[in-house]
Amino acid sequence: MQEITIPTGLYFGKKMTKPQLYKREITRNYSAHHTFLEIASIQMELAQQKKTGWFNEALISMTFSALAVEALANAVGHRLWQGHAWEDFEDCKPIIKLERIAKKLAIPYQIRNEPWKTIQWLIKFRNKIAHAKPEPIKQFSKVGHAKKGTHDINCPESVLENLVSKNTAKHVLKSVKDLKDIFCKHIPEEELDGICTDGWSATTEPIFDM
Repeated sequence: MQEITIPTGLYFGKKMTKPQLYKREITRNYSAHHTFLEIASIQMELAQQKKTGWFNEALISMTFSALAVEALANAVGHRLWQGHAWEDFEDCKPIIKLERIAKKLAIPYQIRNEPWKTIQWLIKFRNKIAHAKPEPIKQFSKVGHAKKGTHDINCPESVLENLVSKNTAKHVLKSVKDLKDIFCKHIPEEELDGICTDGWSATTEPIFDM
């Protein structure tokens, strides 16, 4: 193919001035599951140190891991369903969304196997956090005469508090990341952007004064 060179300063027979401005377009397919997983990872690492406040860090990590599940499901569902079908999908509960995605992508969905088993537990944990209720606690134990005072009494933990630990935070985070990897292996390649990785791109074009 012969290369054609247009003389400098000419544009279709008109004199071209030096561009003073450029039009830049930046695109990004954002999904919140990337943000939530990053927060969960940071807080999980802090909780592993088991310093003062580790419980709060583990709780934050587990909560954001749970939030990442539905955000991931929505990101994938938005690529697989459009229009009214997407609206129907969006109204589903998180566990139903996962079931529908698995069926659509021909992914074996076995609730007794990992990561599905942990993901279901995590969704229930998220519901306990989102709809937390008061819990009257009574704890009985036998103590000797020397310890009948109140100075060494520890605060009894609630059912919700007993669910939180640094090891659990680490386990559920891994399960959500495993779920993301499973989806990424089955999603069509052209739909991976914004789901498997968070990135952006930019194009720049000159704006000429004609």
